[in-house]
Amino acid sequence: MEVSKELRMTFNNDVQNIRSVDVTYEDDTVSGFPSKVSNDDPFSVTLTKHNTVGNEDPEHDIDFDAAVQIQIEYRDGEIETFE
Repeated sequence: MEVSKELRMTFNNDVQNIRSVDVTYEDDTVSGFPSKVSNDDPFSVTLTKHNTVGNEDPEHDIDFDAAVQIQIEYRDGEIETFE
């Protein structure tokens, strides 16, 4: 998936207004909220997962190359989808 200018701006400018992020991969979906955003090259976003099991790492670095879809839910209830 391409990291569009709009997606970058969303994570950079609206991060305080984001309630939840769902990242869909071919065989898995990861849900959480953004905890780290880096504008370095390559652009990166780390999520803190909503639910973890056992010793599972509570953080997830979004793999933009493998992501099929990213859905962002804002605190006002708006939902934005990037593919």
